Amino acid sequence: MVLVRSIQAYFENIVTSIIFVLMGVFGFFFILLSDFYLSSGNVFLEYGFWNSPLLDVVVSLALIFISLAFFCVFCAAVIFAVRADLTKVKFLHYVTEKLPRFSMELFEFYFLLFVAELVIGSVLLSLGVPNVVVALVLLVLNAVLVFVPQSIVVDELSWVDAVGFNLNFVATNPGTTLWVWLAGIIMVGALPFIELFFDRFDFAGRFVSLFVALLIVVPLYETMKTVAFMTKFGLVKESMNARKDAR
Repeated sequence: MVLVRSIQAYFENIVTSIIFVLMGVFGFFFILLSDFYLSSGNVFLEYGFWNSPLLDVVVSLALIFISLAFFCVFCAAVIFAVRADLTKVKFLHYVTEKLPRFSMELFEFYFLLFVAELVIGSVLLSLGVPNVVVALVLLVLNAVLVFVPQSIVVDELSWVDAVGFNLNFVATNPGTTLWVWLAGIIMVGALPFIELFFDRFDFAGRFVSLFVALLIVVPLYETMKTVAFMTKFGLVKESMNARKDAR
């Protein structure tokens, strides 16, 4: 039921979701820098990038901050569009009043998460921890904080309060959380295969996978998380059940 409603919400808000494709512009700029590489629909940063020339470090950080700011605005817009659809709030009014604050809270959260991941990854690698283990540690960190963006936009919380609310939701809704994790793993896991498929035809598979990630995976996943998160509201559950019964 949540999956079906999520797909419906994705297409109902397709215009809002498409704006994520604009993030692809940053992908082209990132690959021009030696410390970044594009693969499987993602842009990766080398942990030792601060050892690069000062100008490269400054440009890299500036590009990260700018792209993160745009991502947070787009993410807030998608989440709020789903919230508005499920709760019938006045979308345009709330966007002009609330979107800047939501975006700033998301920016602060994702920036601190980026710094934390960079520090944790660098420390673990310096201690000789295998790359696979480092990746798993960072994956768990992101998984535990999966609903923070939804807590910020749906419940209109600061990122500090949203972290606590997110942890409570994850702990009290294990079934929903596991379903969301599984959906994310499947969608992200499909991107390397998409890249490999197009690489077989001498096509730029990494750019195709990035395009698919921005057009489908990211907005659809945020939509799924929002629909799943909002099932905690009784009226939303009733609305979803009513749609199901109507079919």
